[in-house]
Amino acid sequence: MTRGGKIFNWGILILLLGLVISQIVYYMPQVSILRYVSYFLMLEGIVFLFIYMIDDTYKKTNSYLWTILLVMALVVLYFMQRHALHRFDFFIADASDYYLSGVNNIINGRDMGFFLPLTAAVSAIGFFIYGYDYGPLIMVMIYISSLPLLYFLFRKMGLNVMLSYLMLFFAMSAPLSIWFSKSTYSEAIWQVQLLLLAVITYRIATKENIGIVNFISLCLMMVLVPFTRGEASLLYAVVIFLSLYHLWKFHNLKSALIIASSSLFLAMSVHYTLSLRAHYLLKWQYARIIPHITETQLMAILYGVSLLIFALIVLVYRFRKIFDRINFPKVVTLLSLLVKITISYIYYVKKGAVSHTLLFKNALGFKNFLIMNELGFAYDSFGLLITILIAIGLILLYFRAMQGNLVALIVVVLYSIFTLPFVMQSVSAKDIHEIFLYWGRYYFAIIMIVHIFGLALVVKSLYDFFGKIVLNTTYKYVLFAATIIGIVFFSMSAKLYTIVTQEAYLANSQKLMPWVSQRVGRKPIAIVYDDDIKYNLHHNRSYDVHILVYRTFPVAKINVKSYQKVKRSQLTPKLVYKPDISKDTFLLCLSKEVCHLDNTMLTYVDTLVLPISWREHYGILKKPEQIHHDNLTQSVTHAFTLHATLYKINSK
Repeated sequence: MTRGGKIFNWGILILLLGLVISQIVYYMPQVSILRYVSYFLMLEGIVFLFIYMIDDTYKKTNSYLWTILLVMALVVLYFMQRHALHRFDFFIADASDYYLSGVNNIINGRDMGFFLPLTAAVSAIGFFIYGYDYGPLIMVMIYISSLPLLYFLFRKMGLNVMLSYLMLFFAMSAPLSIWFSKSTYSEAIWQVQLLLLAVITYRIATKENIGIVNFISLCLMMVLVPFTRGEASLLYAVVIFLSLYHLWKFHNLKSALIIASSSLFLAMSVHYTLSLRAHYLLKWQYARIIPHITETQLMAILYGVSLLIFALIVLVYRFRKIFDRINFPKVVTLLSLLVKITISYIYYVKKGAVSHTLLFKNALGFKNFLIMNELGFAYDSFGLLITILIAIGLILLYFRAMQGNLVALIVVVLYSIFTLPFVMQSVSAKDIHEIFLYWGRYYFAIIMIVHIFGLALVVKSLYDFFGKIVLNTTYKYVLFAATIIGIVFFSMSAKLYTIVTQEAYLANSQKLMPWVSQRVGRKPIAIVYDDDIKYNLHHNRSYDVHILVYRTFPVAKINVKSYQKVKRSQLTPKLVYKPDISKDTFLLCLSKEVCHLDNTMLTYVDTLVLPISWREHYGILKKPEQIHHDNLTQSVTHAFTLHATLYKINSK
């Protein structure tokens, strides 16, 4: 193994160790030194991954100047695209839970989360290192590891250095990639973990003797994934595939059984997460597949599957002469395609055949579940031309997998496995509940990455085609570059790209909680607020200040004794409002205009002015001019200025 390859392996292991420690310190918050350890391990692991990338690039270009320029351009553009961080402090949904659970863990030393805790644990590290204003930056930092991981997989799939960098620039510039990597959803971490899994699977599958670093990385991966997403148990299929592939290629029973043992780590980790999030996992996740399942039944199934994997490997080895004669890549590819078709049909019957549901005006047909719905997401993200190329690329991906290309085979396996959670959600790119790409999360984590691999094969085919018809190297590069630029220019929306790079969702909302906390501490306060402050979250539904701050203030231990909603006119300088404040120490007035309360019991303390904005998606409001026909670039941007005025209540 080359020096770069060893560094790459260690980078993967160190990054995983950093993530594991972030989860450990989440439940041992008193050992704060571990937060620094976790952060610097993750940072070191990412640096090691980039060292491999630099080393491989230099070997092919034989120029340190070009190598450094390429990598620096990639990194600088990556952070420039993600400088405006999304805020979810006033957001009543998943991203708020992931982020505020991490903040609460640092401030109060508790786990208050509803969802699986790894994302919250990472958010806690981000808040600990970067503070209120830049806490979500930890997600941006971790997601940059996807670039060297994708580079490795592109190179092993047959792309040269130039095409690999071209696809990296494209992948990191995709609107969804920018949006989710600067938010606090679990998708960015989940996507990094799946890429790590694909790389680990490749490296183990290509070596007869499993290196200790690779095996530990595989086991750590199996320990981590259940702490991120409920569909982690689907990765049993990856363990089965990797064990059988290794047995087919190297005829090594011992190695195949060692690989299979990683499924026990997966089962034990799922078992432990059930003790932490039983209601979420059983009622919200597994019950969708097996209704009314209990923890005991689920773990009996999962431990049973682990044992069956061992039995399957021994049985296959017993009949290895027959097994050796099969074309394993072709069989796996065809089975993967069959699984995808079967799952899509089952959910078409279960959900798509219904004439009307909460989420859809019309029934989803079988073709939507199978492919058309995900191509709808691709169209919204990339435009028509690139979506057509993606559809062609998926066909090429299956052909390459059948021919034995290991990266293509791994991607096809993951594609089929994660068909289940994608169709199970019954999400659509044209969903009226869409709020600024929210539903796109189910497309982003794995399906979009599969599409990018398919697109990479089309780009490689175009490059090879121009190489055959144009003999002059310079002309070949010029023609190829012009074609790619033309496709991107006429397909993707520059306005959409501008929106996701320049806009920060609910920017400035994070400033309210620390501002109040610094001035009030844990003393009791009363809140009086303008009845016109509303934030739209769901179709025909909005939330007022009471709902928006009740998640945030308790995190900072701000002791709110009462809320009073009044008309805005009563909070302006023209009129006077006299609240019942006899039992409280501070009074906080929240209004769209300057708040002025004239009361002898009140002493003015300070005022915070927060301009807050968000982009509405898919015409949630019924006004005709605000219906934008499923086009985010035509959506309405809502904004208001929040005036927070704090008064000290004087005792009588």
